[in-house]
Amino acid sequence: MTSATTRPDGGDLPVADPFALGVAFEEAQDPDDRTRRGAWFTPAAVARLLVDRALSAWSGPRPPRVVLDPSVGGGAFLLAAHERLPEARLVGIDIDAGAVAVTDEALAGAGATDVVLVHGDGLDPSSPPEGVDLVVGNPPFLSQLRTATTRDDDRRARLRGWYGEAAEGYVDESGLFVLAVSRLLSPGGVAVLVVPEALLATGSAARMREEVSSRCGVEVVWRDTDGVFPGVPTCALLLRRVSRGGVDGARTGGASWAALLAEDVPMVADPVPGATRTVGDIATATADFREAYYLVADHVREARPGHDDPRITPVGLIDPAHHRWGATTVRFAKQRWERPVAVDLPPAFLATRSGPKLLVATQTKVLEALVDTVGDMLPTTPAITVRTDRPWHVGAALTSPVLTALAARRHAGAARTRTALKLSAAQVLALPLPDDGPAWDAAAEAFRAAHDTTGPDERTHLLQRCGASMWTAYGLEADPAATGWWSDRLPRR
Repeated sequence: MTSATTRPDGGDLPVADPFALGVAFEEAQDPDDRTRRGAWFTPAAVARLLVDRALSAWSGPRPPRVVLDPSVGGGAFLLAAHERLPEARLVGIDIDAGAVAVTDEALAGAGATDVVLVHGDGLDPSSPPEGVDLVVGNPPFLSQLRTATTRDDDRRARLRGWYGEAAEGYVDESGLFVLAVSRLLSPGGVAVLVVPEALLATGSAARMREEVSSRCGVEVVWRDTDGVFPGVPTCALLLRRVSRGGVDGARTGGASWAALLAEDVPMVADPVPGATRTVGDIATATADFREAYYLVADHVREARPGHDDPRITPVGLIDPAHHRWGATTVRFAKQRWERPVAVDLPPAFLATRSGPKLLVATQTKVLEALVDTVGDMLPTTPAITVRTDRPWHVGAALTSPVLTALAARRHAGAARTRTALKLSAAQVLALPLPDDGPAWDAAAEAFRAAHDTTGPDERTHLLQRCGASMWTAYGLEADPAATGWWSDRLPRR
């Protein structure tokens, strides 16, 4: 049910701090309910900053006439817009009737006179007005990997009806707000929206990014480096609707916007000039899901003398060219283990995970590859298993500064922290490989030698030698800045 109220004749007398109403409204909410709705008030300073960023990008012959916040919350963005554009019409939508009421009171207290507030769903194409010049807001972050914020069947069906394939799978609802806004902006219109950084890189949001990129230029104009929104790395996207035609995909990153977050990552040409194939041309890769983790968790034990049970290998035990099993304790299945192994697992489960392989850790600062020559390492999610008859060569490439920098530029934002890389199995397979030659052979030998040494300093030296040879293998001149950036991120245990 959608309802609207229009207040063109002014409201109450101005109050000292209209923003305080939204703060009080948020503090009065039940925390669990706020989590389910993704309702988090934006501080006044951030709202003002992002409205200013939006106005700086505006290039129209006149000031924006209509400003929309499609998930208005306590009204912070419309209040900030009113300060800068007192003559503009302010339009706000929210699924929470209480938020609409608070915004109405706050805007009245600020002296806003041309206000339209809608109690409804900001993603419903029938709710937003047409001809919007400026959109600002902080749409709800509703991860589909968390039980508390997962969409029900009715919601999924409605969103598929409105947004098609872009609404399928695990796309965060904030991404659908970005898509909705890109559709309703007037030619030349501008939007600034606060979103989780993962939205710029995750595969679930790829269709959304593709459609938005076809009609809007995209930039990152703010990153939450002060913990304004704790727990989720957050940024603000600026969309600029083109007047006609499409947008050059190279300007927006095409299907991925990760490079927009990678300003501190050394530049590596993509595609790499010296790469003629990908990891997927000579390897396969798989990654376990949470179900596998829970299965293994029921079978974990400490290693027993005289037994050769599979060694449980979470990502915390994988370093480049180094298996830390038995050298350090690890937390797994809510317990600390010295030498964890799995016993009595179903044979079919073990058959797909045993044997020689290459393990790749994720949620790490560099790509971390480890060759399992014996075949007794049992990876657990989110480790990626790569199978190839050339593990030393593939491992040398994955461990190189070339592919770590490239992965960071392609997939920045997908991990839980800004300093980490998170790749899927498919994304590992899409990484480029060089032509065969002596430089790649030398890198593979250095990578193999790094596995054999027991000294951490010698291992680091061999990995650096491997990295230096991979620059040559790819036909690139070694980049000291990229090499130093990569070397500084190598784990040193």
